[in-house]
Amino acid sequence: TFGSALIIVILVTIKPDREKWQTVGKIIIFLVIFSSLLNAIFFIYWQVEYPDRSQNGIVEASKWLNENTPANATIQSSIWELPGWININKPLHPEMKYPRSTFLSHYVYRTTYAPPGNEKDFLTRIENKEIDYIVIFTDPTLTSSEHAKNIYDYLQNYVDEAPAGSELIYSEFKNQKVLFRIYKVL
Repeated sequence: TFGSALIIVILVTIKPDREKWQTVGKIIIFLVIFSSLLNAIFFIYWQVEYPDRSQNGIVEASKWLNENTPANATIQSSIWELPGWININKPLHPEMKYPRSTFLSHYVYRTTYAPPGNEKDFLTRIENKEIDYIVIFTDPTLTSSEHAKNIYDYLQNYVDEAPAGSELIYSEFKNQKVLFRIYKVL
C-alpha cells in the first residue's frame, strides 16, 4: 500500500517527460522487486514455525491412517496446536466435539482432534472411547513449539508405552529412531 501511494504521488508530481517517465518506470520496477523480496523473506521466516512435512512422518502416518482405518474413524493427534487456533476452531466447527488437528486434518480424510492441554483429558478421551486411534509423533517440529508453551510434552510419554486402554498397531522408523506410533483404542 505504501508503494502504491508513493507511485501515485510520483505520477501526479512529474510532468509528462520521457526521461522522467523512464525514471518512474525504474522506480516502479525496483519497488515491485523489493516488495517481492520482502514478501519472500517474511514467508520463509514464518515457515520456520510450520512442520516440514517431507521429513517428520506426517505424510507417512496420514497415508497409513487413510489406508488402514475406517472412513468414520476419529484420530487423536499429538501435533502441537496454537492456543489461539483452538479458541478460533471451536466456534467455527460447533458440530465437532473437540477442535480439529490443524496439520493432520490436511492429510487424513478422517475426523482428527487436536491434543487436549493436559494428560488427564487425554486419558479421559481414551477411557470414554471418544477417539478410535492415536498417532504419536516424535519429530520436534510436530511435538513442540515456543508458542504452544510445551503444554503437549506429556504426549511424549507414550512414544515407548501405549496409553492405558489402547494397543500399539503400527510404528514407523527413520534412521533407527521412532518417527511415529499409532495406537488403537480398545
